[in-house]
This record gives sequence, structure tokens and C-alpha cells, in this order.
Amino acid sequence: MFCALSSWQPLLSFATQRGHTGTIIAGRGAAVRGDSRSAAQRMSGNKSKDYTRRVVIIGHGPVGHILLEHLVEGTEVPLELTVICEEPHLAYNRVAMTSYFQHRSASELAMCSAEWLEEKNVQVIFARATQIQRSSRRVTYEGPLVRGEIEYDELVLATGSSPFVPNVSGLTTDRAPGIFLYRTIEDMEAILARAQQKGVRKAAVIGGGLLGLEAAKALLDLQMKVTVLEAAPTLMSAQLDMTGAELLRKRLMKIGLDIETQVNLQEVLSNASGVRFIRLEKEGQESFLEVDLLIISCGIRPRDELARQCQLELGTRGGVKVDGCLRSSDPHIYAVGEVASYEGGMVYGLWKPGSEQAEVLAGTLGSPSAGLRYHGSDLSTKLKLLGVNVASFGANAEFWQHRIFDCQDGQANWCVRSVLEGNKYRKLVFRRLPSGGRKLVGGILVESVEDYQSLCDVARCGRELWGLETVVMTHGPRANPGQIEDMVYPRDFPAPVLDMAAMPAVRVVLVGYGPVGHVLLQNLVEQRERRMAITVLCEEPHLAYNRVAMTSYFQHRSVCELAMCSPDWLQEKNIQVIFARATSIKRSHKQVTYEGPSGSGEVGYDELVLATGSAPFVPPVPGLASTAGVFLYRTIEDMDAIIARAGSARGTTRRAAVVGGGLLGLEAAKALLDLGLETHAWDAGNITQQVKQGWCH
Repeated sequence: MFCALSSWQPLLSFATQRGHTGTIIAGRGAAVRGDSRSAAQRMSGNKSKDYTRRVVIIGHGPVGHILLEHLVEGTEVPLELTVICEEPHLAYNRVAMTSYFQHRSASELAMCSAEWLEEKNVQVIFARATQIQRSSRRVTYEGPLVRGEIEYDELVLATGSSPFVPNVSGLTTDRAPGIFLYRTIEDMEAILARAQQKGVRKAAVIGGGLLGLEAAKALLDLQMKVTVLEAAPTLMSAQLDMTGAELLRKRLMKIGLDIETQVNLQEVLSNASGVRFIRLEKEGQESFLEVDLLIISCGIRPRDELARQCQLELGTRGGVKVDGCLRSSDPHIYAVGEVASYEGGMVYGLWKPGSEQAEVLAGTLGSPSAGLRYHGSDLSTKLKLLGVNVASFGANAEFWQHRIFDCQDGQANWCVRSVLEGNKYRKLVFRRLPSGGRKLVGGILVESVEDYQSLCDVARCGRELWGLETVVMTHGPRANPGQIEDMVYPRDFPAPVLDMAAMPAVRVVLVGYGPVGHVLLQNLVEQRERRMAITVLCEEPHLAYNRVAMTSYFQHRSVCELAMCSPDWLQEKNIQVIFARATSIKRSHKQVTYEGPSGSGEVGYDELVLATGSAPFVPPVPGLASTAGVFLYRTIEDMDAIIARAGSARGTTRRAAVVGGGLLGLEAAKALLDLGLETHAWDAGNITQQVKQGWCH
């Protein structure tokens, strides 16, 4: 008698999977309450749909509120939402903060009301979170009127960022009157109060980025003499090249702002009445700037002190390291917005990335079946600043991170086209392709931004272009999307001329040579855009064969009938096959170690493909895996062993059993029946009982 096992499980010898299905939902509860579940249930992460998941969000800024709006729209599982809000105001629009100097009304900036929160069953605690206790899943908080602890099932850090204050002697907001940050409504109120004092006429802003220039314009509207101090050579250096920044500087000086770039702050001097002078150094020369009011607006830093305190993994630039689900190194803690460091690298300080993250996190928490994942955001921005139209767009964040907008034509396969006419400027950067075409990777537009969205879409789509650099320069702002589409994608698309011999071969290593691996090879050898040197590590002694038709082997018993390729085909396609098992991957060296009949060694790769397939699942039944006559049902060698066992059973009790009643199990049962055996198919419920009764002896 023998037994065949036909169920299977994914083989993860070279890749592991990390999963989490934490969720959240709307419902109002007490600030601190017990959990009706047992400790064992809490630790096991019982995800019953009848159980309401307690979600605590620390921070109620714009991004935190966008997350709330998504969560209260409806989720797959019930959520109980609590927000810990440190500021005395509910969420308000920081992007429009400068407008506060005109309307001076907090309600104009408000993004929600107490009535809305009550209607949506969202509890708000006006306090500052002081500590996260990960082991007990509690947050300690303290505020003007309340202090305590709150338990959570899932915790979201939406703490945002804080202004960066340079380490300059005397530059502090807590001891010197007249020195301000530019972040909150309270900051705006304090700046207004100072500006209205008698004798306060001269102001300075530290920082020549977008927010610093907005602050400078606000002070100018308050009838003050304003100087912008920037350490970099240009204004908005993270978004604009030298030409675009110079056009911006001229425009700002024309409306009355003084601009000082490449300056180093040495000291801020104050007296009892407030700030008086800033000692500067520029090009080796020292000078003093007289000021009555000083605003610090030269960058932000993620507010990650809570994450540091509870020892979450941080990004290289600070912030909480998160994955594509916005999950931190603790599977029950998430981060979103300016405190989130995507994959440990990028920390976004813009509105759009934060809102995109909020949408994904809402799916992660409330509707995990949607499978939303965050893949980063581009930094494309169109703004109308101080009467100047400026746009900066790119296909992805690399355009800004590596300052591709500074590249010159012909440099590192970049094709750069620019036009400067008066105060209008257009600069587009293309990547040259081997085919002779181009890909638009980004650009800068000043006072010529009408087709910004069309160009932005072309850059993001990543398609190969022909003639785009001509159309955008010829038509300029008069080019509409239809004209660009006709010129970029002509009906008679020129056939690319490729010099394959001149291209370096890409080393592709395929681990596993089953049916799927062979289909991949067939597709690879049809691709002619790149030369490839392909190596296959084949653990089985046979080349790829058709496992779907495996049962037919019991009739023809010919390996050739199942074969999907031949050694001649592989040789013709210049594919090297090594009959060996891959034992380890050295990612840092891009090498795979192998061992088998073909020998042992290492093979290097530029691209590595894991096609290792799956292995049969063996139920954990005593004796099932070690008893003679028990077979798997997966390979040609398995088929040969089963046939041999069936033949040796002639003249004895000829009974067979198949563990598994799925498609493959039933095929195995039919094959054994055709071999003349009395065949039984077992489901999972009677395996242990039958083995104990002596079937497998």
C-alpha cells in the first residue's frame, strides 16, 4: 500500500513575506477603557469583524484630518477613532496660512468643526502625547485640562514637522522678543502684534524657500521693509535652476523685497525691547543688518521624538521609517505626512504627498482588501507666488533629489532644451534613448505655465517621444494637449535603429527551471532592446517539463512527451544551464551560490529572477513523512517511484490512498486506479485516524 500527498505550499527559500491585517473604524469611546478580550486574544491579534479596532491618531493637522475623512467614509471593519490634538485648534489649512494676515480669522482656515467630529463619532483629546508604551499598547498624554493614558490596537503618528532653527548665537524664540517661527495661528498672531508696535519697521526672513518668500510678502503687505536672507546661492534652490531663480529674484526685488543670497548668519543681537541686529558674513565681508522683527523659515524637521523615545526605526534623514502600507517597524504603529520617512529615505514636506499617504493608510487600516500601497510621490508644483507664475515638474522624485534640472545638453545622455524671452523661461530635460527617441523627465517653467499639466502628464507616462522638444519650444504656452499629442506620437512612428552589438550584455540569472521559468525565457529571447547573457540554475535533473500533463506519464512514461524545450534550443538561444541548487544569495555582491551535479560555485548577476515554484505540503502526522511507500506527487522522479512501488505490489494486497481531494489529488487517484490498485482518497478530517488504525505499515 502507498500514500500520495498532493497539497502544496509556496516555497520561500529565497524570499520571505511580511503580512499584517490591522484595521480601524468609526466609533466614539472613553479616553481610557478596558478591553473585553482576553490577553491571549489581544496578543494573537483576533481580527473578528465583530470586534471594533481602536485607532488612536496623534496629531490633527491637515494630513491627520484627511486620514480621518477617509476613515469615516466607511470601512470593512468597525473602527473606534480617537485623535490627540496638541494645538488649541482643530485641523486647519497651513498651505493658506499667509492669508491669515488679510482675513485674520481662524474659521477661514478651519478644515472641520466640533459638530462634524461629533457627528462622525470621533473623540478628540486636546493634549500632547508624551510617551508610547509599545509593550502594553498605550499612549500617555498631558494637556491644560486633562492627563492620562489611552489604549490602542493601531496607532498613527501624524505629528508633522517643526521649523528648523539654525544653531546661531542669539537666534531663539523663547528669550528674545521679536523673533518668530512661521508655523501656527499663534505664530501669526504674535507676528501681527509685533508688527503693529510703534517703531517696528524693519523685518528680515531667514530662508529663501517657498514658505520664507510667502512670509516676506506678508510682512511687505504690513508696510514693513523686508530683507530675505538665504544661505544658498539662489532662491528656491530645491526647485529652480540658476536662470529660473534669477528671474524670480528680479521680480521680488521689483515689488520691494531686498534679497541677500550666499550669506552666513554669525549672531543675532537683542536688547530688552527685542531683536536689534543680525551679524552677517558674505564673501569674507562682515556686516550688520538692523531689524525689529525676524522670522525663521528655513526648513523643517520631522517631529519624531515619540518614535525615538519608543525606539522605532528611523529614516536616514529622521522621521519614522515606513513601508508601502505606511507601517513602521512596529506592526501596530503607522506614520503619515511630514513625520513619515518612506522606505527610510524620502521625507516629504509638501501637501500632496501627505494626502496621498493618508488615502493609502486609510485603506491599510480600514479596508485592507483594497490592497492599496504607497509608492512615493513626485514633487511637481505649480504656484503663483507674489505675482510670479512658477512651475517645476518631473517624472519622479529623482528629478529633484539628483538636481537633474541643473544638467546641460549632452551631459550623461541628457537632452536639454531651453528658451528665455524677457521674463519668460522654459527648460525641458529629456533622456536620450538608444532608439533615437527621448523621454521627458522634467522641466522648469517661469511665466509660461499654461501647458504645465500636459507636460507633467507626458513626463509621468514615461513613453518614448519623437519631436517633443520641437513642439514645446515652437508652440510654447500656446501648445494645447492635442497639438502635443499629435506631434509626440505621430501615426508613422519611426522604426528604431538599434546597435545591439555596442550594448553591454545584461547578466540575467534565473533560479528555477519549471514551466513558468521556461515561459519567461521564451519571452526574454524575443526582446531585442537589450543584449542579455542568461544563466539558468536548474535543481531537477530534467529541463523544463509540463507538470499540468504529469498524470499522462503513467501511460506513455516518456520524459520527451512532457519536455518543453531541448538542449539544442537553449544552445541556439545562448542560454547557459547549470544543473545545481541555488543555496544562497549575496545581494551586496550580486552573486548566487550554487551546488549540484554540475559542480559548485558562484554566478554573478545584474538582474535575478526567483522562479523556485512550490513544494508539496506534508501534514504533520506522525510517521507520514518517514514511512516506506509514502510518496509526493510533484516530479518525474515521484512518478517513477510510484510506478515501481505499484509494480512490486503484485500478488499482495494492492491498496492505495491519496491524501488530498483537490484537483491534483483526484488526478493522482485516477492514475493509481488505472494501475490496478484499490484506491482511497482521504480528506483532512480522517488522515490521523486512518494512520493510527494501521494503514501505513
